[in-house]
Amino acid sequence: MADPIVTLVIGLVAGVVGGLVGIGGSIVMLPALALIVGYEGPDQQRHHVFTGAAMVVNVVVAAAATWRHQRARAIRGDVVLRVLPGMTGGIIAGVLLADLVDGQWLRRMLGLVILVYGVRELFRKPDPELVGPPPPVRIGGAVVALSIATGVIAGLLGIGGGIVLVPALIVLARLDAKASVATTAAAMIISSLFGSALKLWRVEAMPGFSAGEALELAWPMAIGALVGAPLGAGLTHRLPSRQLRLAMAIVLAVAGGRLVL
Repeated sequence: MADPIVTLVIGLVAGVVGGLVGIGGSIVMLPALALIVGYEGPDQQRHHVFTGAAMVVNVVVAAAATWRHQRARAIRGDVVLRVLPGMTGGIIAGVLLADLVDGQWLRRMLGLVILVYGVRELFRKPDPELVGPPPPVRIGGAVVALSIATGVIAGLLGIGGGIVLVPALIVLARLDAKASVATTAAAMIISSLFGSALKLWRVEAMPGFSAGEALELAWPMAIGALVGAPLGAGLTHRLPSRQLRLAMAIVLAVAGGRLVL
């Protein structure tokens, strides 16, 4: 296992990134755990343990970030209620689906998602500033369907799902970027709670691994995330974040490429 100080730092960085852009933080934690702790065996089943640990910390990141977003009154509670059932059902299905996939393929799929996300952030134009009253929010079938897809991807890969839902809410629901980040973080508290509990139960059932091993990795990262997530969420509302996003995108693109190979 990794040194608790190292995993605490991983959680701190994941919390800042997660709070800043409305994701759970797994896209930082999982590549870091893969590089620092490493795998055993050709099928790399330990990735399921890493996923369980990261999903536990996602709950902490989402809760801490939501607290900060709530202070800024950026959360759309009506939207949370519309997307939450799909996200929760989807994440349960995704965790069960992950049981059917070897760890090495989950690692590569995760790497591809992180790589695409990092490249997208590198070339994404800054979000336009709203002028005048915001347009009416639209929550149609496409948004509900994407909330289900978000949950499935989150459960399968062990991520929070913000990399799917945040842009979906911006484009399809017409939420501004800050409200999309805040609303997604709030919805992830419940969906990630169900997903992490189920994932730990499935890890416990795997030969040679235990939920305790995942929790041993999770608790230092959770402490770091408790500090980092409010800081990242605060940056969303107080500072221009374009430079921070670009730096993060470069790191994620490199990390994603390493996981794919």
